[in-house]
Amino acid sequence: MDLSPTAWQADFAGDARNFDLTIGGCGTLERVTGTYVGEVLLRLSSGTWSYAMVRETVRQGLLGGGASDAETADLVRRFVEGRPIGENVQLAADILSAFVNGREAVAAAKKAQAAGRQMLDALVAGSDHQPAPETSENTTSSAPPSS
Repeated sequence: MDLSPTAWQADFAGDARNFDLTIGGCGTLERVTGTYVGEVLLRLSSGTWSYAMVRETVRQGLLGGGASDAETADLVRRFVEGRPIGENVQLAADILSAFVNGREAVAAAKKAQAAGRQMLDALVAGSDHQPAPETSENTTSSAPPSS
């Protein structure tokens, strides 16, 4: 199956699933949340999201990704409404980022983030193995020099 450039694939509810926010889904998201799609993306990314933003983004993504109405309703009920909402914030942000920036841009950004985390982890791990700073005795002695 060919994916649209705005589709996002992610593990959800125990399976790899396609999410694709369509133009119609975007309109529904804006209507349900009472704000523009850019504001929803900004708020998902900054931690100032609302429940409706997360739930509706995942719901519209599933519908646009090919899930039936019944399947979408069941998945949202069990894995969004029935779970801590924070578990789905990153998924909602990824779905919306793919809609705005394209799947390839989101994948590249995630790859760069992972590489940055690996580099930081390596630096932190390396600092755990560095020797303690050397100290020499009497380097700042207040005793008078011997003659």
